[in-house]
Amino acid sequence: MMTSPYRSRPLKGRDLNEMQRANLRALVRQLRREYSWITIARLLGFRRAYIRDFFDGNEPGSMALARGISAASELDLDVALDGRFTITSKGVRPLRGK
Repeated sequence: MMTSPYRSRPLKGRDLNEMQRANLRALVRQLRREYSWITIARLLGFRRAYIRDFFDGNEPGSMALARGISAASELDLDVALDGRFTITSKGVRPLRGK
């Protein structure tokens, strides 16, 4: 029996919050524009199904996934989680300043 009609497992205290998940999904969306799902899975070191479930909102993600996404996007982890980046036609760039 599932715990929720929207999510396959409930959120735990160590999971990412909703803003962090939204920021990471934006980075995955940008990676998807550049690469295939198989290439993204190899870059991140996770199964393709897990990454797609995270992207679709069925999986809450983890800090290990966040580290992989930020490394693949060439951003620091705190920049990726806080959303202090901009997506341009040339890729992802961190915002300058504070």
